[in-house]
Amino acid sequence: MRIIHTDDIEIWALDSKQHESIWYVAWKVRKKLRKYKFKHPHSDLNYAFDILDNFWQKILKILDYETSGKRILDLWCGAKKGNVESKYFKQRYQPWLGRFIHATRDKTGIDYVGVDIGDLSSEKFNGIQMDLLKKNCLTNNFIENQFDLVISKRLFDSPELEKQISNTESELNATYESALELKANILPQIERILKPDWIFLWQGGNTELFKSK
Repeated sequence: MRIIHTDDIEIWALDSKQHESIWYVAWKVRKKLRKYKFKHPHSDLNYAFDILDNFWQKILKILDYETSGKRILDLWCGAKKGNVESKYFKQRYQPWLGRFIHATRDKTGIDYVGVDIGDLSSEKFNGIQMDLLKKNCLTNNFIENQFDLVISKRLFDSPELEKQISNTESELNATYESALELKANILPQIERILKPDWIFLWQGGNTELFKSK
């Protein structure tokens, strides 16, 4: 398993040799982002959509733009309700990436699964409500070598994580100690459910967290 932080991935203009379907999806999301920002220049969602576009481009690069048949697991994908983020930030941390990948699956061929402690029952994508601090939470739900890519965007600095560990609820980020506790529980499980030599892509939290396993 390789562990890569999104800061270590540089993205540039899309290569003209990329597959037509990938061009279509990248163009489609950018067109929607520009249209939304023009109509809602001060919306909190502008931030969320910027993150979506950036993270999506990095996923494409990680997969070398070969998306057909790839299986992606998104840890802490976001939810409408049931977690601290949805309480304090309303729209910003809903599962926008999961909704986008599901809506464009006919073009990309990606098989996506989202996991969050919040309520995912109303989502169209394959979502599982799960407490990632519980022992064997991932290995009890997924088989070995099931995924090509495991991703997380705000897992290790999540306010919800801090609430679960310290019983302190606020909009503040999780502490480094809480991130270490979560890492100790899920990292061995991620390694089991990932295909050999594939990637855990993460962002959010102290970049020193995965300097050594």
